[in-house]
Amino acid sequence: MDRSVLEGDPHSVIEGMTIAAYAIGASQGYAYIRAEYPLAVERFGKALDAAREYGLLGKDIMGSGFDFDIEIRMGSGAFVCGEETALMTSIEGNRGEPRPRPPFPANKGLWGMPSCLNNVETFANIAPIITKGAAWYASTGTEKSKGTKVFALAGAVNNTGLVEVPIGMPLGEILYNIGGGIPGGKKFKAAQMGGPSGGCIPKQHLNVPVDYESLTELGAIMGSGGLIVMDEDACMVDVARFFLDFVQDESCGKCPPCRVGTKRMLEIVTRICEGKGQEGDIERLIDLGQKIRDTALCGLGQTAPNPVLSTIRYFREEYEAHIRQKRCPAGVCPALVRAPCQNACPAGVDVPGFVSLVGEKRYAEALRLHREKNPFASVCARVCFHTCEDKCRRSTLDESVAIRGLKRFMAEQEVTVQLPEVHENDANAKRKIAIVGAGPAGLSCGYFLARLGYKPKVFEAEPRPGGMLVQAIPAYRLPREELAREIRMIERMGVEIETGLRLGRDFTLRSLRVLGYEAAFMGVGAPEGSRMGIPGEDARGVTEALRFLREYNIRGTVPTGKKVVVIGGGNAAIDAARTALRLGAESVTILYRRTRAEMPAYEEEIDEAEHEGVRLQTLVAPCRDRRAGGPGGRREVPPHGPGRLRPQRPPPPGGRRRGRFRHPGRPGHRRHRPETRYGSGLRRDGAGSDPVRIHQGRSVHRPHVGGLGFRGRRCRPRAGLGRRCHRDGRARRRGHR
Repeated sequence: MDRSVLEGDPHSVIEGMTIAAYAIGASQGYAYIRAEYPLAVERFGKALDAAREYGLLGKDIMGSGFDFDIEIRMGSGAFVCGEETALMTSIEGNRGEPRPRPPFPANKGLWGMPSCLNNVETFANIAPIITKGAAWYASTGTEKSKGTKVFALAGAVNNTGLVEVPIGMPLGEILYNIGGGIPGGKKFKAAQMGGPSGGCIPKQHLNVPVDYESLTELGAIMGSGGLIVMDEDACMVDVARFFLDFVQDESCGKCPPCRVGTKRMLEIVTRICEGKGQEGDIERLIDLGQKIRDTALCGLGQTAPNPVLSTIRYFREEYEAHIRQKRCPAGVCPALVRAPCQNACPAGVDVPGFVSLVGEKRYAEALRLHREKNPFASVCARVCFHTCEDKCRRSTLDESVAIRGLKRFMAEQEVTVQLPEVHENDANAKRKIAIVGAGPAGLSCGYFLARLGYKPKVFEAEPRPGGMLVQAIPAYRLPREELAREIRMIERMGVEIETGLRLGRDFTLRSLRVLGYEAAFMGVGAPEGSRMGIPGEDARGVTEALRFLREYNIRGTVPTGKKVVVIGGGNAAIDAARTALRLGAESVTILYRRTRAEMPAYEEEIDEAEHEGVRLQTLVAPCRDRRAGGPGGRREVPPHGPGRLRPQRPPPPGGRRRGRFRHPGRPGHRRHRPETRYGSGLRRDGAGSDPVRIHQGRSVHRPHVGGLGFRGRRCRPRAGLGRRCHRDGRARRRGHR
């Protein structure tokens, strides 16, 4: 940023320095420029010569009796020389090291004399402020931070370069309105602000105003104006390691907190990136960072821990994944990633391996390799999100390998299901293991236990095993015979499945223990819907998408109105809409609060829904049922600034706005909880028209209670499950006793 000013308008800096010198009575000025910027040095030198030629520098400037001249001092590029006392030490010809303060430079600075030190951007603004007045300058910016700021916009953004924006402009507007958004339609993850000593700002703070106070609260700084954008492919642990490595390398070494502390922090972060992290490393990093920030001598040392502390603050789960699971969620850290596609697979399937075997027409071996990690090859080929394709390296050249299609082709080559290798173990076979729930989690648990020689028994409440695979996904997307075929494979391995037995009604965990079961796996899934939280959703005819799909898939029929509205944009919403058409609905409309491109459902499923006649209306959200009182209808949700959506509703005629729309990431909004659950819905009867069914199908996240085991008289969680699963499991058990 400063270099561009020196190269493009050096006279503005010279004029600002001259005015500042006149104000404080200085006679000599110094421009400290890195020697690595030869063009800036050359142009600033020519500007100095021109100013002297016109009598704007030197003795008796313009006959005023004021003497002032500027000298260029070239630095070696040490980052620490950005600190004012280190810079002055370097100008004096010494090694660039900071000095303790006080005394401050204004009292004792360069060569022991009072000195005024400012950066290039500040001096360049002096002349325009004097010319146009302070009120003109103060009209831009915020109450506490006036004027504009130049940022070097770089990284995963379409429009890179230098941008000058008013202080206080929301970060999202800078990235999307000016920067043009993220290339390739990828999601924004974080922005590193303030240079190597700055901090990372995550997506939930895209609407933060970019001013000094707001950035400080978020753990970042304005700094020199660096703004690096990172998309979903960035590993925040690796980002912290990169910036910490730079800061540690640039440390002058004068004070131990910076010299030793950053070295220890770098060692810990590097160890985490290499998959050698240990429990307690995160806490050690936080403790070290806070001590360095409080005790370092200069600003460089005091801000050095910022990249680590801010990434831990907002992306702690990535550190935990590196340490506990030895996995890099972004697929960046080489020691933890064999291939990005395999790393992206939730089941860890060896994607390169089975794709290579399919290419060699070794289909049976390819299936065996797939079933080493995931028993449902055919099911996965039809309903999995296939994040492996999103991370495929081939996409950097043209487009991803059709992994999903290859997997389906591979599964269809199998005429007779081949059982995987089972390790016979008489001791394990005698131990009684219970699995509650015959959904994907419970069946997979039984599959892998059977491979170890156990003979587990699965208890399923519904009449058919399969969980959400059979209850929520229509048969046109997942043929029932394909699912039954792979379930039969699991049964042939020694897994017994009993249906129609519900936990709490037909048995309890205590009764299982009495019957001799040594351990139980709780794969109860997510049978409850998510409410929208709007008035009137409890009115007559309320239908959850999950309940609607479950009734149709199990019974084969479900009451459906003539005019159907589906609220949501996930696969549940699309499935509900297409199912309603098949049940005779005259019109089906999907309402989604964001854009079509942001819908989480499969692109091909959305296309098929539209082809079948489903209408899609985006950027709208319901506000209330008309029968609940007050204004009803829907809200138009216009794009706000950087492509983020800010729900708005016109005020009622003659009145003010009432109510509010709870929006993700806003104060007062009900936070999403980690796990996929199908949403609730709303049925509204319009006056003088057929009933309008509104099914909501949206995704929120909440953890499955999986793997709770009990031994003896006390229930305790298996390794790696965490206290929350244990706590949720105990709560469920108390409710069923």
